[in-house]
Amino acid sequence: MSKKQSARARRMERRHSRTIVAKISLVAMVDIVTILVFFLLLNTASTVELPNNKLIVLPQSMSLIPPGQELVVMITSKDVIVQGRAVIATPDVLTSPLETIPELTAELAYQSTKSEPITNPDGTQERPLTVLADRAVPYEILKKVMMTCSAVKYSKISLAVLQKEEKLGS
Repeated sequence: MSKKQSARARRMERRHSRTIVAKISLVAMVDIVTILVFFLLLNTASTVELPNNKLIVLPQSMSLIPPGQELVVMITSKDVIVQGRAVIATPDVLTSPLETIPELTAELAYQSTKSEPITNPDGTQERPLTVLADRAVPYEILKKVMMTCSAVKYSKISLAVLQKEEKLGS
């Protein structure tokens, strides 16, 4: 027995038969999320933040190479600080007749026991170190600190600076 359908019922049946069910491809979404995760991991790993210290004002430079993760020696107007620990007062360094700083030598020797040296392409071993010095610190103090670092086999010394923004049209 066939039932007669009204025009409205036939029209609704035709419309329902044309309906397409949308399917979401999870594979493509997982690929995109994976790529985003790798992108974020690689970009955050390459940026190194220097310790934010209100005691020093870094000089400005056009340096293009960012600092790496390494031992940090800060020279303020009051103290020489290694990894956040005050080692000697800055005025004492200036008045000392020695070319190296014994207190800094002892601290750097202790810090060197915590990590292995890096072998450079020449085959010699070196230890990296970053020096953050206030721009008002006299050169004599900076020289003594760098001489002391070299004496304790910290031969790869980087000076931290604030990067100047390039002016347009230069």
